[in-house]
Order: sequence, then C-alpha cells, then structure tokens
Amino acid sequence: MRTNFRSWAWTVAGIAAGLPIPVLAQPRNTIMGRLINVASVFGPFQTIDDTEPGAGLRRAARIIGLVIGSLLAFLGVVFMLLMISSGIRWMTARGNESEIEKAKETIKSAAIGLLVVVLSYAFVTLISRMVVDTGLLRG
Repeated sequence: MRTNFRSWAWTVAGIAAGLPIPVLAQPRNTIMGRLINVASVFGPFQTIDDTEPGAGLRRAARIIGLVIGSLLAFLGVVFMLLMISSGIRWMTARGNESEIEKAKETIKSAAIGLLVVVLSYAFVTLISRMVVDTGLLRG
C-alpha cells in the first residue's frame, strides 16, 4: 500500500510540475495509467510520429513550451505572494513610515519583475513564431 501511495504521489507531482518522467513508470491498467493514455493522445503530451520530418524539433519545442509555461506559472505565484505579503506589511505598519516605504518598494519591485517576465515571454514568443513561420528550422 505504501509503495502505491508513493508512486501515486510522484505521479501527481510530475503532472503538476509538467514533467512526464515519473509518470511513465506507471502500469497502464490503473486509473493513472488510463489518464496517461488519454494524455498521450490529446494535449501537450501527445505522441509525435518519429517518421515525420521535423518530429524531433516539434518534441523539443513542446518540452521547452512546457518548461516555460511552468516557470511562468511559478513566477505568477511568486508575484502574487509578494503582493500579498507587501499589502499585509503595509496594513500592519501602524503609521511607521519605514515599514510603509519597504512595502511600497517591494510592490514596485514585484511589478517591475512581472513586467520584465511578461515582456521576455512576449519576445520569445515573437521570435519563435518568426522562426516557425519562415521555416528556418524545418527538418
């Protein structure tokens, strides 16, 4: 029972992190195995025919896309936590100007960081679409 729980926990952690590696070791006749079968047909984990030209590039692009998406989701959570903690610090400052300034500075830094992340994502998306549309990396 304990082994099944551990493998299930690794499976859930792998899916949540966007990493299919611990998921692949699951037997196919369990509920998680059926879920993996469905995920290999639909969505970002769908299998790619290796005989198609450029299949390796599409697989690499899909993995990079999953990593970037997971990283952006993580950074969104970090931004939200920084904003909440700064808001709480500001509300509990009780008129202490130094604490209020620290909270304002943290909010400003978090907003600038979010802007940098969003702009870098837009830049990477623009470049990748230009490369795909021009067919620069066709296999």
